[in-house]
Amino acid sequence: MIRLYATIVAVFACSPAWADAKVAVLMDVMQVDEVLEILHEEGLQYGATLDEQMLDGKGGAFWAEQVRRLYDTQRMETGLRRALSEQMSAPDIDASIDFYASDMGVRIIESENRTRRTLADNDMQDAAEDLLKQLRDENAPVLALIERFIEVNDLVGNNVSGAMSQNYRFLKGLSDGGYAKRPDDVLLAEVWQSHEAITIDTENWVTSYLTLAYLPLTEDELKAYIEFAESDAGRALNAALFMGFDAIYRDISYGLGRAIALNATTDEI
Repeated sequence: MIRLYATIVAVFACSPAWADAKVAVLMDVMQVDEVLEILHEEGLQYGATLDEQMLDGKGGAFWAEQVRRLYDTQRMETGLRRALSEQMSAPDIDASIDFYASDMGVRIIESENRTRRTLADNDMQDAAEDLLKQLRDENAPVLALIERFIEVNDLVGNNVSGAMSQNYRFLKGLSDGGYAKRPDDVLLAEVWQSHEAITIDTENWVTSYLTLAYLPLTEDELKAYIEFAESDAGRALNAALFMGFDAIYRDISYGLGRAIALNATTDEI
């Protein structure tokens, strides 16, 4: 009877309804709704840049609406929820909730989001890079901790890999849409040519961003954050987030490429 009871509890604890509820709580304590809103705003800005660079600023309302739909927060939330549900175990979800629901976890998320919004301003990006340079010149101890955090989460490698994949999908969308049509091997070669530049830009941006975001933390708090990142739960969460966002942005990038091709063709007609 005891064995049967234990089996029933295990099955209940791993049921889809339970997992969905726990993931919803995790996304809530990580303030994912605000994160996705920030990414939506960044997407609209990127869409405006593409309009200027590739459509001569003639995209108009039709292009803006296409971009808005591609960066739909509800669709992004669904993709992220799926990745967290499929890639994380129940204990890892619980441990992640405990961390981010704590006072320190809340302050970390709020600082990350506030900094991300701040860096939308090019002047603030320059200021963040200047601050990083100053701290490096001073050999500030906090930089070693931030670099350790970047290493533990493989933030440079994961972001570079994601950027390369997204660039390929964008070019693929352009090609499939009949704009600058080229075979896949040519597209891949073009993407790889940008690998070094993307790596340098990513290293600079990630380090500047995290330096600005984590300066309010004490060294002990930053060490505690690194300890969580090194735990099974932290590694599982990091992997799930990158997997989810990579899938989301690959789809968005392909959609942007196809939309550029469509708009360019329509404009020619």
